[in-house]
Amino acid sequence: MTTHEITEALHEAIRLKLSGWELLLDTERAVAECNGIGAAWMGGLCDVITAINPAFLIPSMIHDIRYFLGGDENDRRRADDEFLANCLIAVHDRYGWYNPLRYWNRRKALRYYDLLRTAGKPAWRDKKYHIKIKGENL
Repeated sequence: MTTHEITEALHEAIRLKLSGWELLLDTERAVAECNGIGAAWMGGLCDVITAINPAFLIPSMIHDIRYFLGGDENDRRRADDEFLANCLIAVHDRYGWYNPLRYWNRRKALRYYDLLRTAGKPAWRDKKYHIKIKGENL
């Protein structure tokens, strides 16, 4: 992602009042960590998933940074819960109550949440396993 894309996402996250919008203020970190929807190891598949789920892009950016920051298992659960809540806010903003895509995307958000809870652990930076070298977490 580019600095310009991050800045646009930040403005939209603020407009939507998404939880964690302030994480996008550090554009350098956001450019480095935000890869679209999906884990970094998925490569080009992230681009495909992002293209078919545009409402989830900004919530996934916030989520990517949360996973980069890491923490304990409670922090991971909060990050995943925040992702789901932000996805639902974005879906409701994008699709009116009369639009079937609202309900379709709500279900997809729940499925992505379930995937995060069952398969997201390898991408999480668990603080208790980090090695400190020169004062930095690796």
